[in-house]
Amino acid sequence: MPFSFPAFIFFIFSGIFGVILVYLLRVELILEEKTAWGIMLGSVFLTIFSFIFSLFFGFTKITILLVFFLSFLTSAIFCFFYRKRIISELKDDIGNFRERIFAGKLNLFFLIFIVAFLFFGSLWPKVFYLDNNQNIYTIGTAGVWGDWGAHNAYVSHFLSSDKISLEHPLFVGRKFSYTFMMDFLSALLMKIGADRISAMILPGFIFSILLIVILYYFAFRISKKESIAILAIILYLLGGGFGFNYFFQDIKNLQGFSEIINFLKNSRIEYTNIDKYNIHWTAFLNALLLPQRSMAMGFPLGILILSLVLIALDKKNNKFLLAAGIIASTLPTIHLHSLISICVVVFSLIIFQKEKNKKTVFTKLLSFFGPIAVLGTWQVLMLFFPSNYHPRILLFWMAKKENGLSFWLRNLGLYLILILPAFFLAPKNLKKIYLCFSTLFILANIIIFQPHDYDNIKIMTYWFLLNTILIANFLVKIWNKNFLAKILIFLIFPFLIFSSFLDLLHLYLHSGYQLFSKDDIKLAEFVKKKAPSNAIFLTSDQHNHPIPALTGRQILMGYRGWLWTYGIDYGSREKDVRTMFYGGKDTKNLLKQYRVDYVVIGPSEKSNYSANETFFAKNYPLFYQQDQTKIYQIKN
Repeated sequence: MPFSFPAFIFFIFSGIFGVILVYLLRVELILEEKTAWGIMLGSVFLTIFSFIFSLFFGFTKITILLVFFLSFLTSAIFCFFYRKRIISELKDDIGNFRERIFAGKLNLFFLIFIVAFLFFGSLWPKVFYLDNNQNIYTIGTAGVWGDWGAHNAYVSHFLSSDKISLEHPLFVGRKFSYTFMMDFLSALLMKIGADRISAMILPGFIFSILLIVILYYFAFRISKKESIAILAIILYLLGGGFGFNYFFQDIKNLQGFSEIINFLKNSRIEYTNIDKYNIHWTAFLNALLLPQRSMAMGFPLGILILSLVLIALDKKNNKFLLAAGIIASTLPTIHLHSLISICVVVFSLIIFQKEKNKKTVFTKLLSFFGPIAVLGTWQVLMLFFPSNYHPRILLFWMAKKENGLSFWLRNLGLYLILILPAFFLAPKNLKKIYLCFSTLFILANIIIFQPHDYDNIKIMTYWFLLNTILIANFLVKIWNKNFLAKILIFLIFPFLIFSSFLDLLHLYLHSGYQLFSKDDIKLAEFVKKKAPSNAIFLTSDQHNHPIPALTGRQILMGYRGWLWTYGIDYGSREKDVRTMFYGGKDTKNLLKQYRVDYVVIGPSEKSNYSANETFFAKNYPLFYQQDQTKIYQIKN
């Protein structure tokens, strides 16, 4: 695991700041849960405060230090006024923690924590790393190799200037309609001295550990059993459908264990994501946690918010609902799908409570949704409206012409088959909570919320979490019946996790994909030194192009495979880009119209856009040359 002292200091300070917030909130949590909540909340709020201050005062080290100082000062003031209560509660928590250690009640928690630390400590360094030849590689999944080109561009975009720009880095003239806060955090860490690798990897690693702790206590709070909570985490992280069936078809002609391992090592097939067989319920680790950086920050925060809501409803404490609403109002810039999911679930939880007094129900709804309306709505309007896309009706998600039941049976496997028996054996409270979360699955099978149909999985994953708790409760109950029941569970369990396990094994065996070459890095360093931070480049839409990804300079049109998922209509822009590269009579006028400062002519520009190098060499001075790549300066 890469180590960065500036990043270490940030998360330590975030933890202290966040834990103080948790103690001020006075939620009944045990010490380890308060610590996890504190680090999560502290990281989120310090990142957002830094972003807001940077908008007004510039994105500089001084601004970040000012945020740290003001946060420290505010914490110190509150600690001074509430010192007796905080010290008393802290002593009680530490005493309780010691008692549980000596009583052996924390053995399972420590086991989970150590396993999570070792697992993610071995996984995250493979996600994004520098090889011995100074090339940057990603882990061997197309999701990370594809998406991290964009994430690097967004990080570089924030770093390119002391002035925060909300113009889209990959489409000049369009607002930055993306949940970018996780990428801003990486930019913040680089601003205070972290290297790119550490700044990209460490937040994901830390939030993954926090996710396991927060998930564990969320599942425990619902199920009341440690065994169910642990099993639910395993099922959630490794949940998959019947995709493994195609693995056995793929290896039927292979001989010996070594050939199977070599097949997994070199194959590009992911058995939870096979378009050919209409399998799209992808593994959480491969397709959501690792590639979707906003998910790594937004999902643990989302589970934290839902935990606070469950506590608030149980204790009938509207103050906690208000606090949950305030925290949820940060989600528009972190992870919009989590905000949508949480709003649907919380509305259902409040409405379906046995509360006859309508005024009480309204007060609860207002306590949670009021802060979101005041603090969150303007963020959504600022970032995502107006939009060229509107939600549409589409039954059964990505089933296409296939029967909805057979589609979901193949995608979810036993997680669909076991729902009914698991539901009937579940305690009343779990049934009620599960039904509230099921509204997400129903909605996502009727409405497509974003241009990319697949993105509905980011909403359904919250339902799937409750589904794993429901099934874990069922499996534990059956296990406890008799010896034959234990054999049955022993036979069932592999079918629940095998597809995702194959994908995870592939990640460890695969050597990874090169994202940026040593020459890309060299080119980027030259551009950062010589080209103005507000320069506009004409490039190809190659997803890992070094100009947007490593320099943060704006380009006319980035990877089209991303742009349409953001709701950007790039048709006319694409036509103009091709015209400019062609080098015809309209080229100079279009270059002037789009205020282009530099044009890159490299292999991807030549192969994908038929770039006319002769035209640019004849009309414009050469700014940079490296092997087959040349950059021409359009403006002096």
